[in-house]
Amino acid sequence: MAPAFWSYAAIGPVAEGAFWLLAHSLPALAFPPSAGNISASDNTEALRRFGRDPLTIKDTRIDAAWGLLALMDTASTRLAGCCAPPTLVLQGARDRVVPPSVTRAALRGMRPGTRLARYPEGWHLLLRDGIRDTVAQDILAWMENPSAPLPSGADAAGAAGSRSRSDGALVKGLPQARSRLASTISRQMRSGVAPCSGWL
Repeated sequence: MAPAFWSYAAIGPVAEGAFWLLAHSLPALAFPPSAGNISASDNTEALRRFGRDPLTIKDTRIDAAWGLLALMDTASTRLAGCCAPPTLVLQGARDRVVPPSVTRAALRGMRPGTRLARYPEGWHLLLRDGIRDTVAQDILAWMENPSAPLPSGADAAGAAGSRSRSDGALVKGLPQARSRLASTISRQMRSGVAPCSGWL
């Protein structure tokens, strides 16, 4: 579910360097959830509830975000030795927090047998999105029988998407993701807003 597959390699050296500099020079600098104009879901009411919830972090410090990236990087480098089958990865095709290109690239390093369920109308918060009931039914069905096809057919869509891409094509979206991230960092540094909200 919305796997944290970002890593130092995925964001690229320019974004990593800018991120490191901000985290170590202005650690208390914080950014709001709306920075970067990235939405985590098509369920606006759920997003509003998050905003009203006193237990939800409203502004994220840049040093905390850097620490999160370090954790994601460590986890990503260990994918090959973890997650023994059966493993199901759920991906929203409209996810801009962890873009599908990043997820597909990470899947290449996971053990054979890992299944990808791809939801064309899904965003980052799949269990909050408009398709949440479909996703929940798929999860329950998979838990009951991990080898059976998912009721929605999302696993077939995920397999078809993977087969249709060569190894090079799987990471084709990474340069665009890096470029968007670098542009966001540059724009937000000029405006005084900390970067990185576009991919955390």
